[in-house]
Amino acid sequence: MVLASLVIGGRETNDIALARQRETIGRALAQHGQALARELRVQTVWTEAFEKTRAHDQSWMHAFYGVFLSKLLDYDNIYVLSIDDAPVYAFVHGHDTSPAAYAAIAPKIKDLVGAVRKPGSAPGYDVVNTDLALSDGQSVHHLAVADVRNVLNAPATVVVSTIVPDRPTPDAVDAKPYLLVAVENLDAQLTKRLGAGFTFGDLDWITGNTGKVPPGYSSFKLTALDGASVGTLAWRNAQPGWQFVRHVAVGLTISLLLLAALAALLMRWGRQQARQLVESEAEAQHAAKTDALTGLMNRTA
Repeated sequence: MVLASLVIGGRETNDIALARQRETIGRALAQHGQALARELRVQTVWTEAFEKTRAHDQSWMHAFYGVFLSKLLDYDNIYVLSIDDAPVYAFVHGHDTSPAAYAAIAPKIKDLVGAVRKPGSAPGYDVVNTDLALSDGQSVHHLAVADVRNVLNAPATVVVSTIVPDRPTPDAVDAKPYLLVAVENLDAQLTKRLGAGFTFGDLDWITGNTGKVPPGYSSFKLTALDGASVGTLAWRNAQPGWQFVRHVAVGLTISLLLLAALAALLMRWGRQQARQLVESEAEAQHAAKTDALTGLMNRTA
């Protein structure tokens, strides 16, 4: 019973640890996305950006969105959307490309665009809302939302952010904002950094046609806010329950062996006492029926 209880306890500890690990990974990716959403304010809360994007200045967007965000902040794909969500700029895999390239990811992030366009319309989406006071007493709202998505057959963090001015500009308050869409691929290097930060050994995405989790690994199927599948993360399972069982197994085994030896000694002593009692009883019965001098049966016999 002791051993069975120990094994059951170890298994339950593993299950609890796995649930917490999965929750931690989900939170880590969410926090990473929130950090990226705030990080983009350096390029999206800017009067020059507000004006240049509305003018569809391709050279400016190439320098300050495409090159800057990809080389200095490690984003992979960048898109700029107009007030009607039509793409006006696209930077993919290190180069400017046709804005039509946005069509490849547009259906997968439509809900994120909607969450920024209509704050509060999607309660489950954690939209970062920053109120910015302009010098003329007016204020504008900077909105950004992030989520993990499967973009171009690879897991990535997608950030959708409004582009607003940081000083008074005609129509700055009432104008419908342009949007910046930034995509950061969650490649092996970034994933391993996240895993190291939260002590997950060999954290990586499951790839290949089989999608099988290697032996000794735990896994977590990640889904986006819209319910779409993103991919499966796997990491080396520490299994704290079995570690505890291994640590106490030696001492417990020795204790059980000592108890078994003690029980055997007690049983042996008990048998000897029983035999002595039987022999004493037989001798007493014989003495009661035998004459002590002659050894013959007495009257009682």
